[in-house]
Amino acid sequence: MLGHVRRRTASLTGATAAPATTTAPPARSRHTARRRWLVPFALGALVPLLLLTIGTAFALSWDGVYPGVRANGLDLGGLSRQEAAARIAADAAHWEATPLTLTAPGATYSPTRAELGLRYDRAATLDAAFTQGRGGGTVARLSAILNAAWHGRAVAMRHQIDAPVLSDAVRGLAGSTDVQPRDGDLRIEGGRVVITPAVEGRGLDLDAAAQQIVASLDADAPTTLALPVAERLQPRINDAVLAEARARAEALLAAPIELAGADLALDYDAAAIGAWLVVQRDPADGQPLAVAVDPAPVRAAIEPLAPRVRREPRDATYAFDPAAGGFIATTPALDGRTLDTDATVAAVIAALEGRGPRLVRPATRAQTPALSTGDIAAASAQARQTYLAGPLTLGHGDRAWTLPVEKLAGWLTIEPAAGGARLVFDTDALSGYINGLQKEIERPAVDATYTMDDGSDVYRVTGPSQVGLRLDGPAAYRAAIQALRDGGDRGRALALPVNEIRPKVTEADVVALEPERWVEVDLTRQRMYAVIGKKRVYTAVISSGKRGWETPTGTFYINRRVANETMTSESIGAEEYYVLENVLYTQYFTDEGHALHYSWWKTPESFGTPSSHGCLSETLKDAEYFWQFAGVGTRVTIAGRTPPN
Repeated sequence: MLGHVRRRTASLTGATAAPATTTAPPARSRHTARRRWLVPFALGALVPLLLLTIGTAFALSWDGVYPGVRANGLDLGGLSRQEAAARIAADAAHWEATPLTLTAPGATYSPTRAELGLRYDRAATLDAAFTQGRGGGTVARLSAILNAAWHGRAVAMRHQIDAPVLSDAVRGLAGSTDVQPRDGDLRIEGGRVVITPAVEGRGLDLDAAAQQIVASLDADAPTTLALPVAERLQPRINDAVLAEARARAEALLAAPIELAGADLALDYDAAAIGAWLVVQRDPADGQPLAVAVDPAPVRAAIEPLAPRVRREPRDATYAFDPAAGGFIATTPALDGRTLDTDATVAAVIAALEGRGPRLVRPATRAQTPALSTGDIAAASAQARQTYLAGPLTLGHGDRAWTLPVEKLAGWLTIEPAAGGARLVFDTDALSGYINGLQKEIERPAVDATYTMDDGSDVYRVTGPSQVGLRLDGPAAYRAAIQALRDGGDRGRALALPVNEIRPKVTEADVVALEPERWVEVDLTRQRMYAVIGKKRVYTAVISSGKRGWETPTGTFYINRRVANETMTSESIGAEEYYVLENVLYTQYFTDEGHALHYSWWKTPESFGTPSSHGCLSETLKDAEYFWQFAGVGTRVTIAGRTPPN
């Protein structure tokens, strides 16, 4: 602003401006010049960095063999995996087809590596080349990639050895003068030892030759090999080994084995023993040849003997001896046995291995009987102290029934139990015996018979009553079984428990009987009677139900009484309307409303004619009498036919 003002002021006043050469360039012009040379410099620095980043990303994502990697001298760098595999396959085919020159006594051979069982492991070699530069983090990988590209990276060839093929090939290299060693043999036939002698060999050292061929797999190894020679090749199974095995076999076959005892008497000669022996080649102890006893055929010879050795145990039998008062054994017990196959087989093998007499007693396992003679003696002693201590007498009144010891013994059995034997008593037999006494002891109760004396209206006895008897079976059984178990300590004579049965009617009951008080109604005569027993003691004239409302006939009992109540026509559904208050001495004898009651609305002369709605209408005097005579439960017997009005 000041500049503009000054210039403006100068022009107004006419002053002359200073020359341009005497003024300094503006600051903005210097900065602009600096930017002009910085931009090319920055671009020059960023482009290599960008190219390095792109190169690094490309290198890390490369799906092939990195430059500088060689396998078995074969350059694989920069090839894809498929291309590298093809190049390795071609090199492998050439390598496997390359012959080796092998010199042996009297002959030279040129088999290919493939014919010797030497294989180029293509896949493993490819994997080893492909993994170069692919291990570790990004920095480690870049370092490995650059190092391989700059200095190179050699990968050793991977190979495989087919041992059976190599062994067969080496054996086939032997010259016409070579003799391979042959193992001797031993076998046992018919109890005799048969020997096939060993043969010593000479010529190539087959094991050393195979090792030398395998060593030729190294890259620097020569392709011409002089195979090692062994002048004398000893067989594995030689004369010394055969002699030791023969001595062992002949010792095992030296004498027969005798198996005697437990109902057996058997001899096994050399032929039989020979079938039990086995010739082991390369046994576990490192010996090339050994003779041993095979337990399996020994077991096969012993197991069929088990039925001959087996003996079932036999229980002792017993019977009651009256003289001894207890049980005695009639047949002694006999132990059983079974063949212990494992122990017998072990004993036979031990006899073969030993130097003493070859007499073997079969090993057995004893089986004890369930009931021994001692068990019977112990059970008998217990029985004599309890159940058989003496006869058991059951009595009632002057009668007695005796169970002798012989009978009690018949109800006892001796059964096996843990730790001995136990006595088992037939409780059902005892219970049945006691129940059988019921018919001899029990008698039914007899009721007294009676009749009413018409003259005096009292009951008189016509037949006497009798108290009944009933045996208390459960109580008698409990007492009897307790006495048997206790022995003679509490006595062996028991009074049978008997219960009395009272008659339903005794003479005293007859004397105490009172004649029945009941009401008799005669509809035909329109009369009602108070009856005691068979005697009518009071007569009343009544009015029963009119036609259409007849009083029912039959036997009824008074079930409800009301001293004073109000009766309405609505309560019974009568056709005419009425409300009757102060109806006295009402005694109902049906649930439909039929009753005896005072009918104050009737005139004295109207009684004797049916006129009610089913009730038995009474005068006040009669209603009061029957109210005092009857009660709830009193029988009301109604008979006859209602006369016409």
